[in-house]
Amino acid sequence: MVAGFKRAKFDQQVLWPEADAASHDFIWCENVIKEHSGSFYRAFSHLGYNEARAVYAIYAFCRTADDAVDEHNDAAELDKLSADLDKFAAGTTIDEPMWRALRITFDRYNLDVEPYRELLTGLTMDLNPEQPQNMDELDHYCYLVAGTVGLMLAPLLAVNPDDDVVRDTSIKLGHAMQLTNILRDVGTDYRLGRTYLPADLMRTHSLEFKDLAGPEMSGSLIELWEKLAKIALGYYDETSRNLQAYKSEAHLPLMLSLNYYRSIIYACRRSGYTLLSKRIYVPDYQKLLLYWKTKIQLLLR
Repeated sequence: MVAGFKRAKFDQQVLWPEADAASHDFIWCENVIKEHSGSFYRAFSHLGYNEARAVYAIYAFCRTADDAVDEHNDAAELDKLSADLDKFAAGTTIDEPMWRALRITFDRYNLDVEPYRELLTGLTMDLNPEQPQNMDELDHYCYLVAGTVGLMLAPLLAVNPDDDVVRDTSIKLGHAMQLTNILRDVGTDYRLGRTYLPADLMRTHSLEFKDLAGPEMSGSLIELWEKLAKIALGYYDETSRNLQAYKSEAHLPLMLSLNYYRSIIYACRRSGYTLLSKRIYVPDYQKLLLYWKTKIQLLLR
């Protein structure tokens, strides 16, 4: 375990008896998030024990869906997951760890299945990706594949999940994270024969698809990149301003996630925008510094 991080705390919570009986299912989900996203795992392990395990279950669903597209590019696999979700929504719990853990999570938090369906709709678009024609199309895509995740987590993290501010902020945080992924992966996406940069913005900046080849970003591409980065950074700032809409124990996980993703944009800038030729990473030592910086930020609020 990285120094400075700790496992989910009990906080004198009354543990869910049904979750305790299904502990192996939640451990399975926890292992999924540990394996695939150490940063999110370290962030959300600061929640109370029950809430952390619920987050792990939701993450396991999102990861399963994402892998069907990014790892396997398998429409049939995504279709099966969608059919299983329909069965789940109708009251049937598939006899697998993820679904059993999700059932307990859904029952405890009275979760809405619609964001899960919308996520699958967005991921279906990634099976045959098309360049968004404008910001409206990019915004819709970001909502489907990331804003929905914010809505999945809001009932666990928010003081009043039905509050309009919570809904708007949760969507925008997911949106900002997806925009950050798009900005970091411009070069990677180009090599895969795709781009998520809006076509109209590329035309405005006199850019064609071949201009994403690199190895260096042109001044026009940097201008477009920074336009999208400004949107993402604005959403991160808005989330920080609205932090009181979330439970106090969620403040650290949310700010850690926010600061980590914000640091990806800063790392791209510090690299001299070399992201067309290599993938930009935030090294572990910087993540640890971000942890302590975030702790101090919250203490000074």
